[in-house]
Amino acid sequence: MSTTPTPLPTRRTVLSIENEVERALDRVHQPLPKAMPLEELGRMSGEAIKTQYEATAKAIESLSDEVNTRIKGLEEQLVIADRDLKMIEEAAAIYRDKGHHAQAEIEHASTSSANLRKLIDSFKDKPA
Repeated sequence: MSTTPTPLPTRRTVLSIENEVERALDRVHQPLPKAMPLEELGRMSGEAIKTQYEATAKAIESLSDEVNTRIKGLEEQLVIADRDLKMIEEAAAIYRDKGHHAQAEIEHASTSSANLRKLIDSFKDKPA
């Protein structure tokens, strides 16, 4: 068995590898970004929360527009219902009046019939 020796790297290959290693080390050894002060972090968090609450408040306010629209619709329905109620009351008053009138006519007819019967009975009792 014969083994062939692995060729030795050329100077160019070695320089290329060294350059890659240096670049990788530069990336690894870059300074970390400066830490944000705690006060700044708290201020930014507070602003973010305030922004979210403001957005929610505006969404709630937009609901008031919908409620106002519904209220106006209900007010219109109330006007219509009030008008209908007055018509019903007027109709009931008319029927009540007609009932009183019918009662008066019936009583008058009954009285007239009773008087006519008395008159006829008086003729029967008299000799002709």
